[in-house]
Amino acid sequence: DEVQILGDKSRGVNVETLLTLISRAKPGQFIGLSAVLTEQDGKALSEWLEVQLVRVPHREKHLLYECRTPTKRLTFHTEMPDQGISEEPHQPDTATELQALIHECMDANGGKLIVVFCMRKQDIYDGCTNYCLSKGYNLENAPLLEGLSQGTTEAEFLSATMPHRVAIHCADLVEEDRLKVEEAIKNGDVDLVFATSTLAAGVNFPLGTAIFYSWERWNFERRRREPILASEFHNMAGRCGRMGAEHESGRVIFLANDKFHHKSVVRDFLNPVHLDTLESQVSPDHFTPLVLQLAASNVVDGEDDALTFLKATFSASRELQVNAAGLDHWDEPFQKAVASLREWSFLR
Repeated sequence: DEVQILGDKSRGVNVETLLTLISRAKPGQFIGLSAVLTEQDGKALSEWLEVQLVRVPHREKHLLYECRTPTKRLTFHTEMPDQGISEEPHQPDTATELQALIHECMDANGGKLIVVFCMRKQDIYDGCTNYCLSKGYNLENAPLLEGLSQGTTEAEFLSATMPHRVAIHCADLVEEDRLKVEEAIKNGDVDLVFATSTLAAGVNFPLGTAIFYSWERWNFERRRREPILASEFHNMAGRCGRMGAEHESGRVIFLANDKFHHKSVVRDFLNPVHLDTLESQVSPDHFTPLVLQLAASNVVDGEDDALTFLKATFSASRELQVNAAGLDHWDEPFQKAVASLREWSFLR
């Protein structure tokens, strides 16, 4: 599931290694799933894995995408894609601040669960706390709820908010707490959940509306905030309007300034057809740690086998498509990687 993670900068190498292992093993049946691959990337992946491409270009339940700025409202409806992105002046009673937007959606949700996606874990706690305080909820000295873990800050926080039908979901939660929150979501015991992308991959909850607390993430290498990829945005947005949920459609809302620097990004967020090209993360620059990983885990049993494995990756297939000279230029960096690992006594 979520096979597009192959292009993720932090996890892509591991996913591609796993897929290469599966491909080499020639399983009787393999199914890879993704809702955010371009048709071209889907075709390339299916050819590499030697599987049939099954493409469903339309959603079973439609989504209304909405971007609000202080002066206008931009919308796109997947049920009417030919209409494109509509633009209308901002209405005075239309919220353009996060907390006001949450209150507006809560008043009009009609029983549909709302998720507020945050790029930072701290935003989850801040957003959830601010909402509860704005409603006058008492979050002090709440008794520990049954089913939550003992002695964790997250369990104490959930014990204070969940009686008011508000929850959080992030990587901080231990399994007991995560299962408690997910059970409450499935059973309709919460109306609002603040979450990171942990709630955006491989889950099927009855979410009716997705609000983006923000859509930029800090890039530690460049020391600046940058927009998330359109494919990640649409993967998170696609948690709404799921099959099996009672509501017939979903709603996705995010905020922007009138003078935002990423107008093309906003347009891509509004239209789920605009997806990022899948960028493989295996390259000669990564050979040293990858060769060590392959050797240490007994995936390969020698130098020749390691090079053969690397040349069987999706990255190699992509390289062969654009480089008429083939993969011979991978040999030198591979030998340098092996030599370095031997020099450091990581390989015999």
